[in-house]
Amino acid sequence: MANKCPNKSSIEWKLLEKALGEDGAMSIFIANNEELPSINMVEQIINLHEKSQVKGTQSEVDKIVKEIKDTDKTA
Repeated sequence: MANKCPNKSSIEWKLLEKALGEDGAMSIFIANNEELPSINMVEQIINLHEKSQVKGTQSEVDKIVKEIKDTDKTA
């Protein structure tokens, strides 16, 4: 697979970056086959991230990446 770059001017990227930081947003991009997730998926990712922060877990990005992979398998 050729390396791709996210569209950093897209609303999806901006939302991910605001919620997860640049490294977290890039992790999501890479885990999603170097594609930005849909706006609906971004909302789900942000909700998972917020829930994980309330619970105090440290590996929220890992959980989000797993959720994307699980969703990808069922789609």
